[in-house]
Amino acid sequence: MKVRAALRRVVALALCLLFANASANVNDVSCRQDIPFSEWRSADPALSEPWSANPASTELVTTASDLRRARAGERFRRFDLFGIDDRPTPPSPRASPIPGLTQTPNGARIVDIDAFVASCPQSDPATDEILRHLQFSLKGVPLALESCVEPVPLDVRPSPLLYYLQMLRVAYYMDQTYSGLYPWTSGSYWDWIKARIGTIDIDDSSSPSNYCCTDVPGRLPAVHLAGPWTLTPYQFVYDLLAGLVLLLSHEVRHADGLGHVLCVSGFKTGILACDQDFDPENLSPFGVAWWMANLIETGKVNVGLSCNPVNAQIAANFLFSEEVLSEEFMGRKPPMAVASSVPGGPCETSESALEPLQANPPVIEMR
Repeated sequence: MKVRAALRRVVALALCLLFANASANVNDVSCRQDIPFSEWRSADPALSEPWSANPASTELVTTASDLRRARAGERFRRFDLFGIDDRPTPPSPRASPIPGLTQTPNGARIVDIDAFVASCPQSDPATDEILRHLQFSLKGVPLALESCVEPVPLDVRPSPLLYYLQMLRVAYYMDQTYSGLYPWTSGSYWDWIKARIGTIDIDDSSSPSNYCCTDVPGRLPAVHLAGPWTLTPYQFVYDLLAGLVLLLSHEVRHADGLGHVLCVSGFKTGILACDQDFDPENLSPFGVAWWMANLIETGKVNVGLSCNPVNAQIAANFLFSEEVLSEEFMGRKPPMAVASSVPGGPCETSESALEPLQANPPVIEMR
């Protein structure tokens, strides 16, 4: 129970950092406190040893704000919750020059996220696609593609641009062999992103703000997002997936015209920073974040997290993200979070990655 409480604290404070809404006085919303990040690591006894040498490690979660511009909402179709592409495939994969990535006739699949993230963006053709559609800036100053030496370290806080390029590379490949995963778009996650925003402006300050959207003449709007987190000890894979699930997905959903409602409970009481109902037919910003956390934890989007114990624990901890995100709804809440038997989905070899993942879609019961 102590570990569970520690995990909930970490996720709750991370959400405060990412989603706290700006009030008339930004100091009205304070998330600042020191959290022993080692508590998060100790969720699995088998993982406690690697970090036991640094018991004083902490994560500093600081004040944040989240500005909103709500436009007219739109309704979305009912969908097949976790449809998976079941087209027949040949018996052997084609080789991929990108580490951690397997090519199949239906698209690419990430089977080793550590190896994938340790490869430089410049070695991946997807980077050219990303840079064609998105511009990057740091507090309004344009960023140019920087040099990169492989392997990219997974225990060192990256530059702001490398952080988002690696995140978007994961987003580009993570769902190519699936279909029908998202109720808010009929296409892939990357197709949704590039159709909604044209710029990512990164705020790398100690008290970053996160909001969408800012109008940019002649381009799709810009989203303003925090830089990589300051975790101690740092873990790039966790930071990438947490940013993708809890930050990017939430803020880009605002570009679809959905805003927030007044919080009537919790630490944000009285602030326009919560959602009303969890509605799978028209998911709100927190609803999209919950949905993405569920896809990662259950392995409906499988990026090879279960292939080593450290990453398997990352997948398992998204269950707590679902629980904390549920409290952001003032009305109807998401389904009760239930731990998956294999968090993150089964570990796949390059050969088994050819086969569609077999997963029974959960029954969505509103409460």
